[in-house]
Amino acid sequence: MLAGVIVDVPFRDKQPLPAILATPGLGADGVLAIDHRLRDPDLEALLAAPALRDLDTLILWALRGKRAGAILAACPLRKLTRLELSCGTVDVRALVASPVVARVERLGLCAMRLDVGALARSTKLGKLVELDVGENGITSAGLIALAKAPFARRLRRLRLWTNKLDPRGMPALAKLVRLERLDLSCCALHDAAISPLAKALPRTLTHLLLDTNATTTKGLRALLAAELPRLEVISSQDIDAALAAELRAAFPSLREVRSETDPTSPFGADSPW
Repeated sequence: MLAGVIVDVPFRDKQPLPAILATPGLGADGVLAIDHRLRDPDLEALLAAPALRDLDTLILWALRGKRAGAILAACPLRKLTRLELSCGTVDVRALVASPVVARVERLGLCAMRLDVGALARSTKLGKLVELDVGENGITSAGLIALAKAPFARRLRRLRLWTNKLDPRGMPALAKLVRLERLDLSCCALHDAAISPLAKALPRTLTHLLLDTNATTTKGLRALLAAELPRLEVISSQDIDAALAAELRAAFPSLREVRSETDPTSPFGADSPW
């Protein structure tokens, strides 16, 4: 759970900045999350606020300014280790090429028509270990590009939820040699993707989420061929009781199988992420 200052200004408020800057404890603990359609002038003024100079975590929802990416790239924040942007219109090309992301370990860029190529070419993300790029229309070509990124071999957590993947992209996951948690939920995956996925998954993997895809119980059995000595959690609505038992036998470290049919771990419980 996020611990820090969360600012929720009504969307109809056309002058949100005074309310945000008047928030008690703004930036005091290094965390700030704002849910508002901030326009460019307000975003620029906010990021220049002295109270935010030592900010460690910045989460912004629904940015709407045309220059938001450039403003973020030019802002004075240099201590960010967690940056999350979602449901906005941010051009990330300048941002991921700027010093602002140099210390970022956790980066979320969700639901924002992401330029995957620009992200994959970034040489500034030298500390990145967790990446969330959900709901961006990423295809297998995008996944292949991400797997070739300078930061790819350091990634420990990758969330690709609600994208458009297919079997062609699965082998690229083998390049993520330190990956521990992988979220492929809602990615339109069919059974044909499971066998190449099983072959590509790194031995370091502990969590695998495959919820709400177009797979079947029969297709998911291909996962039994994977070499995953550290696997702890697997989740899919297509895992029936028989397959759950087979998975537990195949992966001794498995402590949680989440499915609609497993009474010991009901599907839809809190995310294991």
